[in-house]
Amino acid sequence: MEPFATVEQYAARYGPPDDPELLGEVLMDATRLIAAELEREGVALSEEGAGGRMQACRSVAHRALGDGEVADLPFGVTQYSQTAGPFSASVSVGNAYRDVFLTKAERRMLGLGRARAGFAGPWGEAADG
Repeated sequence: MEPFATVEQYAARYGPPDDPELLGEVLMDATRLIAAELEREGVALSEEGAGGRMQACRSVAHRALGDGEVADLPFGVTQYSQTAGPFSASVSVGNAYRDVFLTKAERRMLGLGRARAGFAGPWGEAADG
């Protein structure tokens, strides 16, 4: 299976990676996760969905790698506090273990989690609608 996003596509969005080999592995992890979720929900891989899969794969990898810093804080920090005397600092990290996961927005982009309707007849037959 080829990854849904390449190292070059990732670099075009987030800049050159520190470790391209590690990035390639994380992109493959993200691809396997996305493919498994699509298969679980019965969503077929189509050409028109390729852009969404690539975008989701890049963002999953970016979140897992923890690339980048904002205002001299480590990537992924969700809360930061600091006091001056007698010295204290506190940091909360959103993805401390750098897990690969899909956000609600990524799931929507991939067509996952949509409501489905169906019914069961009085004699046990079922039909999806």
